[in-house]
Amino acid sequence: MSAFEAVVGGPFAFRLAWGLLHSLWEGLLIAGALAAALPFLRGRPAARYAAGWLALVTLAATVPLSAALAPEPVATLAGRPIVSAAPPAVAVAVQTPTAGVDPTVVDAPAVEAPAPSPVAKPVDRPSIPARSDAWRLPRPFAPWIAGGWLVGALVLAAWRIGGWFRLRGLKRSAFPATAELQEVLDRVSQRLKVGRAVRLLESARVRAPAVVGWLRPVVLAPVGMLAGMSIDQVELILAHELAHVRRGDFLANLLQTAIETLLFHHPAAWWISRTIRAEREACCDDAVIAATGARLSYGRALARLAELRAEPLSVS
Repeated sequence: MSAFEAVVGGPFAFRLAWGLLHSLWEGLLIAGALAAALPFLRGRPAARYAAGWLALVTLAATVPLSAALAPEPVATLAGRPIVSAAPPAVAVAVQTPTAGVDPTVVDAPAVEAPAPSPVAKPVDRPSIPARSDAWRLPRPFAPWIAGGWLVGALVLAAWRIGGWFRLRGLKRSAFPATAELQEVLDRVSQRLKVGRAVRLLESARVRAPAVVGWLRPVVLAPVGMLAGMSIDQVELILAHELAHVRRGDFLANLLQTAIETLLFHHPAAWWISRTIRAEREACCDDAVIAATGARLSYGRALARLAELRAEPLSVS
């Protein structure tokens, strides 16, 4: 028997299937609670971001908790639960008088008679009722559910790991930005009080600025995109990326991606995850506005960035 068959055919598969099935309706309740709470948190992206994370972590916890609380499967025979048999009847021996002997005669000589045969009278005992089988419906599908989830999670994990290596390849193929742009980045980094050194790299293979790395972060920008903006707009765009660095969003995104991979089967998990990413960007927007006070200029810088992203990249 292979390791895969041992996993999807053993007790672990039944508990995992139980947890996955029950997480569907539990996740819908969690997503509904988040959807009901978000309107009350309008204008507060930090609170909305925290609420999204709380919902995602709670949803992820429903699978192992439901699996741990799953009932023990009832032993079956040919698809039917085995009913506990009643214990055997207890035979009670009843002594019968010996035929041919008058019990009223006291002085009669002793007559040796054969030993009387006891008469067995069964004593009935109540039978033990059969335990209800909670696995009656999911039992035939449990190995398929567990096996399908395992294969899907492994495939998605492989795809995400491939994306991670592609991102590292983009970082290795990028080249340092001009000294002027690096000075702009350092100046904005001091204004936002980013507690680590950040490098600015340019690449012809990206279409928008992005932060790569956590311990040694870099800002990866498209070649020539920042050159098509004014120096004030460049500062605001870089301030947004540095806000991601200060918040540690790269590491948070890795954790979020891992949870998405494990909950790929749940539509509510994808909706909650999209909400978290949207609120993360809103938190960085608020950080830029709070540090610079240039709300209108920042809006214009974002509009200009969107125009440059729509233009085709020139790769020489």
